[in-house]
Amino acid sequence: MTEKEKLMERLIYEAVCVSLHYRVKNDKDEGAPISSNVKSYINEHYKGKIIQNTKYEVTEAEILDISSKSKMLQVSLCGIAILLKKPVYFKFRDNFEFINDILLNNRLHAAKYTDLNDPYEGRFKLSMETKQILPETPLLKRTTFKIIDIPKNAKICAFSKSLNNILLWTHYANSCTGVAIGFEINKSKSTEIQEVEYRKLFNMNEIKQPLFIKDLVWEYEKEVRVISKRAYIPIKVKIVILGQRMKHNERKNMKKLISIINKNIIVVDDYFCKMSPSNDIIY
Repeated sequence: MTEKEKLMERLIYEAVCVSLHYRVKNDKDEGAPISSNVKSYINEHYKGKIIQNTKYEVTEAEILDISSKSKMLQVSLCGIAILLKKPVYFKFRDNFEFINDILLNNRLHAAKYTDLNDPYEGRFKLSMETKQILPETPLLKRTTFKIIDIPKNAKICAFSKSLNNILLWTHYANSCTGVAIGFEINKSKSTEIQEVEYRKLFNMNEIKQPLFIKDLVWEYEKEVRVISKRAYIPIKVKIVILGQRMKHNERKNMKKLISIINKNIIVVDDYFCKMSPSNDIIY
């Protein structure tokens, strides 16, 4: 590829990473449409950066040509959308010590399931007991929970398929003052990776992998998990999205740090989260 084509490849990759994850309602990625997503994103954010002509606009033909040559991108079978050859997941962080560790060492920490933020992690509803102490008193209902046997050395590394959910930015990136780190992860025989299944009621007879099932209240997270015996999971950082409320000095330092660590990491500096918490809205 020429230098111009390599720059175009990076811009297309960025556009797909950002626009693809607006469609969080769809479980199956069908790619980012060229005309409505990729082309408009590039022309809106980077007009004049591909060549020194501010009136220049990227065409669909150019996007298709670059994507067909790329090792990171591919064209959908229908030829109207661009897909990533490897899925990109997102880890939201606001603690710069943890962010630096991820960027410097290309790894994510895996915690014990008992250390995760859901107090009912690994617990499942068994029954609803109803008791009446005296005839004139109301019925008392009590839910019984059981902890399914989970190996003590099992560790969980959790991240998300979704980028554009304001709840994720609020809960895990300190109200958009942190970052979302996009990365690839390779499956291996020693690493189990799977999307979390969300249910309202739990049937004990159906549960085979308790650490991959959570209550429906957590569905907005679109969580993916790796179960491992290791304390860290190796990843490859591809893109870093800076929160829209990150402080100016922190933003400047983060961009400088990433340029020193790895110039191939794409930095998105003008990101604005506009995803509704409602799963009924697709952008």
